[in-house]
Order: sequence, then C-alpha cells, then structure tokens
Amino acid sequence: MMEEAGFPAAIATDMPGWLLAHAAFIVPMAYALYKFGTDAPRLAADRETLRLMVHATAQAFRALQASGNTQVPANLRALYLRLPAAFAVAYWRRVLASPRGELWFAGPTRGSSEEMGALAQYLQTAIHGSGGDAPELTRLLSGTPGPSGPAPSPGPMA
Repeated sequence: MMEEAGFPAAIATDMPGWLLAHAAFIVPMAYALYKFGTDAPRLAADRETLRLMVHATAQAFRALQASGNTQVPANLRALYLRLPAAFAVAYWRRVLASPRGELWFAGPTRGSSEEMGALAQYLQTAIHGSGGDAPELTRLLSGTPGPSGPAPSPGPMA
C-alpha cells in the first residue's frame, strides 16, 4: 500500500536493531536541538554543534555496525559514513534552517522528551555493552541539557 502511494517501504525483521539504528539517528539530533531550546534555525546557525551532532551520529552508527547491527538505512550510511562530515553538516544546516527543520525534527522533539531520555540511555547502554565507543555522542549528551536536566548516564535498562 505504501509503495503504491509513492512511498518507498522496507520491511525490517530485526526490530531491536532497527530501534537502535533509529535512536542513533534521532538522539543526537534531539540533544543538539535541546541545546537551543528546540529551535531548529538556531541549531542550523551553530556549525560547532552541527559538527558535534554529525560526528556523534557517525560514531554511534559505526559502533552499531561493528556489533553486527545491519539496520542503518542506506541513505544515512551514505550521509554519515561515506561522505565527508562537512557535507552532512551543510546538508543539516539547510534542512534545519528550512520549515522542514521544525516539521521533521524540532516539533516532534518537543513532544517526546521522556522517550528521548529513555532512547539516549538505551543507545548508550547498547554501544557500551557491545564494547563500542562513541565519545562524541557522550560529549553531546553530557554537555547538553536533556528533556528534563542532564542527559542520562549509560547504565542497565530496566
């Protein structure tokens, strides 16, 4: 049905892996937005935070892939793992400065603060539990007030 409507669709059979890959993408974006009160154009104007967000996402993707996760979508693998980081920074500057920044990222981030905190902890726990490391992700999460205070520290999920 989705493809008939013009939306490409893929079936994921590894839902825990898909959730981790999705968290590796949305958690850095959300925490970068939290730094600016979820104001997408303000984030777009801050190259240093965009660079940190891009590096955090790339490191999270690499750590997940190293642990056997195959659920990172091809378009995000290309953007974060194959192209130069400067390209991804420029891409996100354009997206976040446009109305899509609010519609796709800032608005949904505002409405999901509890979920984002839980996903941040889930992601960090998975990365550290697999022996991986994502120091830029840790830096972004620890240096950015989260949805209700500092970001969660990695630890066992309940």
